[in-house]
Amino acid sequence: RLLVAFDVHKLLTPRHGRPGRVVDVAVDFDGRRGPVRDVTPRRRVGRGGLLMGTGTIAGSITVAGTLKPGNSPGYLEIGGTVTMQSTSTYVQDIAGVLQSSSSSPVGASGYYAYLNSTGGQFVINAGATLTPRLSNLFSPTESGFGSAIYVPALGDRFRIVTADGGIAGRFTTVTQPAELTAGTQLLPFYNMAGSNSLDLAVIPTFYNTTIASLSGNKNAQLVGSALDRIVTASQAGASTAAQDELLYAGANKTAANLAGYTQSLAGEQRRWEHRSNEFDQRSALGRGAHCSYGFESQCKPGRRCSLLLKRQRLGRARLPKGQPQ
Repeated sequence: RLLVAFDVHKLLTPRHGRPGRVVDVAVDFDGRRGPVRDVTPRRRVGRGGLLMGTGTIAGSITVAGTLKPGNSPGYLEIGGTVTMQSTSTYVQDIAGVLQSSSSSPVGASGYYAYLNSTGGQFVINAGATLTPRLSNLFSPTESGFGSAIYVPALGDRFRIVTADGGIAGRFTTVTQPAELTAGTQLLPFYNMAGSNSLDLAVIPTFYNTTIASLSGNKNAQLVGSALDRIVTASQAGASTAAQDELLYAGANKTAANLAGYTQSLAGEQRRWEHRSNEFDQRSALGRGAHCSYGFESQCKPGRRCSLLLKRQRLGRARLPKGQPQ
């Protein structure tokens, strides 16, 4: 059952087709490889196995081992559904802010890896791990070898996977690179704004602490504390769609404008009534109501909802009309 690790480029030989052309590659439990017609057409990366490289693979694959687009940061296209099983690891190389494509130079710095699943979904089963990498990305023969490590900063967002059928599920574990700046972390976002994509964003480890170091505004710090609670819910897979939207809207804010952004949230004056599926007064029976932003204790039937925290703590803060910006 040992699966042979292989480079997609090395499979694009005259035996299977000229380099650069789409080739059907089959991987079976015993590590055999070859055109689909030659072996069982079950494309599976077994536990302990590794699939990495740049190019195109026709057909769906199931990964119980490791999947890594590119040898260094690169582009990999899979013509079908990608299923990450509970024992799997998805390795994401980041060497810059440019998304890799089929025309990107192989082995160059300044890019991050990208997986494009055409005609299927990217399915993540519970237990799967996402492992971003910032260092030791290049081999000695590549132009990026010896280049300075790119350290993602607040405001950076990386679209690392797109699937025609969307992203299903969430990674249970996200391994944080040791090279990240202190006080920052990477947080994944799934299918935001109907993108059918998986995004990886740099956010503060603790919003409250970061905002306190940037601004003395207490309202902004209180909003930061509320955002911290939403981050915790997101990491546990328990956040609501509205909470994810709120986090995602702020995930592109740099250190220079983060404090001002949270202060503007706290100072929002426009009133906004909960829609029926977010605030059901009748079912609350006088004991508070469900809030899609996760702050049930702040809501009471018959009253309008404050932005994130109690009105007593944030003055006249109110939710904006429609979805948060």
